[in-house]
Amino acid sequence: MAPKGISRRLYKAFNSSKNYGFEEYYRKNKSTYFVHHDLLYGLPFADGAVPNIFTSHFLEHLTRTEAEALMADCYRVLRKGGMIRICVPDLDVAVQKISSALVAYREGDVRLIVEYVTSSQSDYLGPYSFHKWMYNFGEMRDLLDEYGFRNITQQCFKRGDIPDVELLDTRRGLYVEARK
Repeated sequence: MAPKGISRRLYKAFNSSKNYGFEEYYRKNKSTYFVHHDLLYGLPFADGAVPNIFTSHFLEHLTRTEAEALMADCYRVLRKGGMIRICVPDLDVAVQKISSALVAYREGDVRLIVEYVTSSQSDYLGPYSFHKWMYNFGEMRDLLDEYGFRNITQQCFKRGDIPDVELLDTRRGLYVEARK
């Protein structure tokens, strides 16, 4: 567990205050075992060793090829019958916002479209700073199916079959669950 000062910075950086007071956040994280590992080198677990996998707002920061390798490895480490729950920004929602921005642009209002043609990033830009591949349900279903996952379903925020879903979900997006 990170020292309390570092935890406080992470708490603020990840907007956890929307869901928890700091003390509750700190207590939850203190009781959790974290593995710090670069997932581009595969998952550091034995075959069939992991009961469930949850990822939120990460997969879109990988290229499609990197995501394919990660899904193959997720399938490898999941126990038979184990579940994966993935949350990513919904491409369909983004396309709708872009469409609305284009309508406004054609009517003379440039404010909405500016978000899509400029960048306000001035902080540290690392390898995961930008979205590299976006998903709608069909794209996610195809990715999971390709690596052997079954019972692929679209779920809702804080609703699904993975244990503790109401605690895991902290950000909105496209939620997909599947089983090995």
